[in-house]
Parts: sequence; structure tokens; C-alpha cells
Amino acid sequence: MKGAAHLGGRDLILILAGSTVLGMGIAWFASPQGLVTGGVSGLAIIAQEISGRLTGFSLPLWVSNLAFNLPLFLIGTRQRGLRFAEKSILAVLWLSVVLWACEQIANPFDVQGDLFLTCVFCGLFDGVGIGLVLRAGGTTGGTDLLAAILRFRHRGLPISQLILLIDGLIVCGGLFIFGAVRAMYAVVTIFIASRVLSTIVEGAATARAVFIFSDRAQEISRQIFDFLDRGNTGIPAQGMYTGREQTMLFVVVSRRQTETLRRLVKETDPGAFLVITDARETLGEGFGEYNPAAL
Repeated sequence: MKGAAHLGGRDLILILAGSTVLGMGIAWFASPQGLVTGGVSGLAIIAQEISGRLTGFSLPLWVSNLAFNLPLFLIGTRQRGLRFAEKSILAVLWLSVVLWACEQIANPFDVQGDLFLTCVFCGLFDGVGIGLVLRAGGTTGGTDLLAAILRFRHRGLPISQLILLIDGLIVCGGLFIFGAVRAMYAVVTIFIASRVLSTIVEGAATARAVFIFSDRAQEISRQIFDFLDRGNTGIPAQGMYTGREQTMLFVVVSRRQTETLRRLVKETDPGAFLVITDARETLGEGFGEYNPAAL
């Protein structure tokens, strides 16, 4: 398979480890206490609860995970090719295996129904798990992939707001199914997971400014458009020692996209020179919006 060369041993270990940790967080903490934290895992927990109430048979988490994710991968692959989704497909498949296994094994971290401890540990497991998968340049599918599909069809829609909207609707679904208390604990879980994920992936900054020096700037620019859906700017530059002129690319990406960008550049031009720095504030193009009232 042509895309397989992009999945190295390090990436494989990170994806398997991350999916394992995430699966434990979902099956052992989120699902038993009804913590709907968004994403496909949140939908799976809602589906499990509704099916149990209506039929007496709770739909297994691993079945819902596959049922919700596979159509999205088929659409995403059709839109952008196999390379766009290959690592994420592996993450989702292994996550389903882990969800099945964890439903057969008693939780060794028994929190005895304590909702606060549950949301803390769920946030830790989710943040570590997703963070490791993102470090490998993959995703766990779900809302990120759905937002990318919608953004591909409707270019004017900001992807960050799409993800927030979709996850928000799923959390609201959990509110109606499990009640306000568990919905509020789910919000605490989301906050903890986001902070842990930030630490694992790139640190606390929400965005990264990246400068790329390469003789293959045009090709790298196209990769950024195709795989990250980010605009970028070509700036004429000159090496003062060699006197050689070339194009420097400037792009701002989210922390989740930083590792993917790094790999895209290195795969396209192993000799490229990158400078990656924190962007303390970003306005427009899917990031923050200018608010004069805040001044």
C-alpha cells in the first residue's frame, strides 16, 4: 500500500499507546458515569445509554465507534486521498479493539462512583491518549474529521468554530440524557483533557507561527493547503552568506497541526529549515476575532 511508508515504528507505537490510553479513559471512566465530553466517544456513550433504555441491550462502545467513524473516513479519503486518513484509520480501529477489551476487564482504578475523581482521571487519560496520537500525526477521527469534511465542501466555514459547534451539540445531548450535574462534570473533564493534551503535543500556546525555508516552497505550500487546509504566505528571502534568493513560507497553525506540518515539510524536503515559535495572539482565519471592546 502506497501510504504505508509514512507510518514509521515511532508513529505506530505512539498511535497504539495513545489509542489504548484513550480507550481506557472512555470505557472505564467516561461511559460508566455518563460523562459526554464531545466527539464520537460522546456519541457512543449516548447511543449506549439510549439503546439500553429502549431495548434493554446497551450498544457496545466499540460498535458505535466504528459505525460513526468509518463513513467519515470513507468520505475523507474520497475527498483527499488515503494519505489524509491512514494514521487516523489505524487509531480508530485499535481504539475499537481497546474499547472492546476494556468492557471485558474490571477497572483497576476503582473510584467508587466519585464523580470528581472520575472526571479528573477521565481528563488525564483522554488528554494523554489524544496527545500521543496527535504526536504521531494522526487523529482519533470524530468531530475533527467531520469538520474537515464540511470545510472541504464549504470553504467559508471556519474549521475551529465547526469543531466547537459539533462538540457543543454532543455535550448538550449528554445534558438531556444524563442531566445537568454530569454535563457540568463533563465540561471539567474537557478542560483537564485540553490542558494535558496541550502539554503533550506542543505546550500551552494555542497557535504556532512557522517559518519555512526550502527550495521546494511551492510544493510545500500545496501540501499545507491540501492536508492542513491552512493558508500560507510566500515571502522573498535571500541567504546573506550565499547570496541565493529563495521563497520563505510563513504559516500559522493550531497546536494540533504542528506535528503534522513538521512531517509534511520533512517528507517533501528533508533539507528544509523550519522555525517554530509560539503565537501569543492570533486574529482571523479560523483563530480569534478582533474585539475592540476588550481594549
